[in-house]
Amino acid sequence: MPRLDIRLDHDCRARLDVVVEDSGLSASEIIRNLIDQAYQGVLRKERQNAFQRLISLNIETPPDPAEPSQELGETHAPVTFIDANISIYAARQGACLPRALHSGPSRGQRQV
Repeated sequence: MPRLDIRLDHDCRARLDVVVEDSGLSASEIIRNLIDQAYQGVLRKERQNAFQRLISLNIETPPDPAEPSQELGETHAPVTFIDANISIYAARQGACLPRALHSGPSRGQRQV
């Protein structure tokens, strides 16, 4: 672990000794804790600055997720159980699917 020597005047050392006695921690632990607290403050400030930069971009709020889902549902009707059964039945009978679902009859199949 790297070593750091800190020079303190008598008043500062006396205050540190009071904190050491009150907390039950060593002077090194107290100083490390203070460094951690200061570092968290720096990170908090960086996050606040990033947030302010994002706000300044004036990005449009995304639409309600239900809107695009509803539009897609209206445009592309879901296949029902009955539609799927008709397609399976037609395929078993050797018929082709409707042109909307299939490009055309395969060899050996007849158009329904």
